[in-house]
Amino acid sequence: MNIILTNKLASDNLHEDLLNKIDQSFPAEIFFIQTDSNKVDSGGWMIVGKNGLARIEFEPPSHIVMVADGNWLVVHDAQYDRTSYLPLDKGILGALLNPKEFNSLNKLEVSKIENDFTTGYSVVSENFSGSELRIYFKNSDNILSNWEILENGKISIRVKILKIKKLENI
Repeated sequence: MNIILTNKLASDNLHEDLLNKIDQSFPAEIFFIQTDSNKVDSGGWMIVGKNGLARIEFEPPSHIVMVADGNWLVVHDAQYDRTSYLPLDKGILGALLNPKEFNSLNKLEVSKIENDFTTGYSVVSENFSGSELRIYFKNSDNILSNWEILENGKISIRVKILKIKKLENI
């Protein structure tokens, strides 16, 4: 694995490259496996649009549904009838769901991670100390393949894409 260290100008160029790849990937329907920090796997399905729009559902036994409307990430647990509202621009996941808006509000530093099969981007923000988002694309077709959210240097969530279908509009 090659890690490319960056200065501010290079980081801005890498961020533009990342925005282009995300823009090419979405909107999309995605089937995935998510692994949490306790090594528990959960299958699921999501639709990710542009401008922070998304719907995420997990397979049973999970009762969680998440919806992003461009401003908020709404997490609903049907089992306990509990709903949480999280500002989309107040967490590192906003860098994936609404990257253009997120960058204008947060000071981002982007670096590139490459190997023979994937190109990855590490996204960190001064506003979210200890949080990092890593986004990976297959080199063969520049298609989004997985992402990871790290907290204090340890993987908190890993999402592996099983199937991705590009959609025209949502």
